[in-house]
Amino acid sequence: MIEEVKKYCEQDVKILYNVIEKFNKFIFNNFRVNAINYPTISSLSFAFYRTIFIKDAKIPILTGDLYYFIKRLKLVVLWMFLSLSLKMFINTMLILYILTLY
Repeated sequence: MIEEVKKYCEQDVKILYNVIEKFNKFIFNNFRVNAINYPTISSLSFAFYRTIFIKDAKIPILTGDLYYFIKRLKLVVLWMFLSLSLKMFINTMLILYILTLY
């Protein structure tokens, strides 16, 4: 039984290696991106985007006042969303409670 499990695991690793190798070759041949350097699909797709559409352009990094303004703005929007969600939840619960009274 243990030998069968070892054999299964070895085959599984070989198959996985072959899939990853073929996938990496396909990605490199079509997009000139090494898929092994990107741990997630989202980071790989962003690399595709940069390779195809941005090429030599650089993506700016925000710093200083503009960075903090946008950061505070995101927090305000998040707070507004959460407060509206909470109000909607409370209103829904009140309506359900009122409906149970009838």
